[in-house]
Amino acid sequence: MTIKSAAALRTLAFVAVAGLGLSACASHKYVDEQTAAINTRIQAVEVRVQDAAQKADSAGQRADAAAAEGRTTTQRLDQIEGRVGQLEKAPPARRPRG
Repeated sequence: MTIKSAAALRTLAFVAVAGLGLSACASHKYVDEQTAAINTRIQAVEVRVQDAAQKADSAGQRADAAAAEGRTTTQRLDQIEGRVGQLEKAPPARRPRG
């Protein structure tokens, strides 16, 4: 091997190593950009999930309140039915003689 070919080989090796080194920096930047974009999307989804969870909790509380009101209404109807039943069984009112 001659001195010129050895120098050319060293230059080629240096360019190859430098090229690989620079491409690694570019890929780190690319990965950072992509990671930032994904993290932004994840944060947006987390906000939507929290909002949905709050809405679900609120709906559950309203459903519980409606169920309690339904039980109260059923109890009132049962009381009224009992009174109506007693009135239906009572003898008719008598008219005074006279």
